Amino acid sequence: MKDGERHLVCFIVLAMLLSIIPTMKAWPTWKPEYALNSPGCCEKGDVFKTQFRVGEDRSDQWFYLSKEGTWKQVPPDTIHWGQHAPNGLPTLFIYWTGQELCFYPPEEGI
Repeated sequence: MKDGERHLVCFIVLAMLLSIIPTMKAWPTWKPEYALNSPGCCEKGDVFKTQFRVGEDRSDQWFYLSKEGTWKQVPPDTIHWGQHAPNGLPTLFIYWTGQELCFYPPEEGI
């Protein structure tokens, strides 16, 4: 092999190695502390910023203003009674399809 060919092969190998290095940082890694986290009902949803109100009879029914501009009831099985969002405000998580995932009532109550 001539010196020119040897340099070309070395250059190609080096270019291939350098192209792999940046992608290696993006690989997901597992950490043992992840196993300590409880699976959450809201993990695949987004916070839906909207207005909230309680039922007219001041019951435990919660309603939110939907994207369509109508008031929809928060499904009772999604309400986390006794738990609150970090900011203390009512917080609704929805899936991208519009399905309600979980709701945290405000810290100060109704």
